[in-house]
Amino acid sequence: MKFHRSSNFKHRDREPRYFVGYLLPESFGYAEGYRYQVQLLSEDGGADAVILFRGEEAPLQCMDYPVPEAVFRAAFGRSGNPGDYVNSAGEIVDFNGRPFE
Repeated sequence: MKFHRSSNFKHRDREPRYFVGYLLPESFGYAEGYRYQVQLLSEDGGADAVILFRGEEAPLQCMDYPVPEAVFRAAFGRSGNPGDYVNSAGEIVDFNGRPFE
């Protein structure tokens, strides 16, 4: 796993939100063998940190920043989209963190 963050990184204070998905061949990290990403979103919804992973790591956890395993698993693209917003339980939510009805 590879963890990158901005110098002023601060994850959301309220319910953490993430943007997860798979990498495209032109994406940063793809050439190094990474296939999935977890973006940690700030209060304003920006991705101030990203975790790149291959999908074969066991266990699925980042030693540099704690992220629930359900969030990593959500990156495997169960919705058919290249990426989704998810909460800490790995449930797909809208941009504002509300569950879809």
